[in-house]
Amino acid sequence: MLNAIWQKHRGFLIRVSVGLALFLVISNFASSMREDQEKLLNRKSEEAQILSSELEKLDGRFDVERSARSVLQLRCEELAGKIGLSASSRHHPPVGETLSTDFKRAKDGVWAGFTDRANRVNIRYPQVMVNFDERGDLSDEEWVDRYRLLEVLDRFLGAALQSSIARIDEVTPGARMQEPIPGGEEFAIARYPLRLKIACSARSLAFLAGRFQKDEEFISFEPRLIKLDDSSPGLLSVEVDIVGVDLEESRQRQGRSRGSGRGRGGYR
Repeated sequence: MLNAIWQKHRGFLIRVSVGLALFLVISNFASSMREDQEKLLNRKSEEAQILSSELEKLDGRFDVERSARSVLQLRCEELAGKIGLSASSRHHPPVGETLSTDFKRAKDGVWAGFTDRANRVNIRYPQVMVNFDERGDLSDEEWVDRYRLLEVLDRFLGAALQSSIARIDEVTPGARMQEPIPGGEEFAIARYPLRLKIACSARSLAFLAGRFQKDEEFISFEPRLIKLDDSSPGLLSVEVDIVGVDLEESRQRQGRSRGSGRGRGGYR
């Protein structure tokens, strides 16, 4: 009986087993990557919190101590600004320019640069440009979120070209999510997610997973589904969250963070 089932459905069972095995391997690898990045952010934040607490004890004793405290606090803020995605970001809100105009120009540049190179190496991609929900009533804070997501997209597209994936089927930006840091309310870990559906070889997938494990890259590779591609033999169909991780001032002081009512990835 079992042998008959095996002979009849052998192809299907092998496909499912291979997909499951790949998913487990990549998921465990990605989970380890994210834990390492968040541990680094937590450690740096804890060091800043300890230093800030020590400085509070000095307040009011002597003018010299007060001056030294101010200098050290500025140094803490400077160090915090060097931790996370934004520390090495190419895309920032401009000063003295219309944000919507500048963002559209930056987004068009990222997409045009990718599609030009993708056409040369036969990577297929959506014909409709990524939608970041660029409404006219966005606050400055919400525009910052979109520049962070554009940075994540730019880095992923560069890695996609390097890994020679076969195609990109969908790109869906998510909402900023905020995770508290134990023992401190001033800073929080902010997550900027993109959800993608791609098709690639197992080798390309392994390259992508390793690409974002680089020190201080602050991009988390979080696969959600891996299976054999239905339309292209030899390729994998992958649904994955590419998440930019940043250390930022907490927004909880100004009310609940945007996207706090959604799932972990910030998707509707």
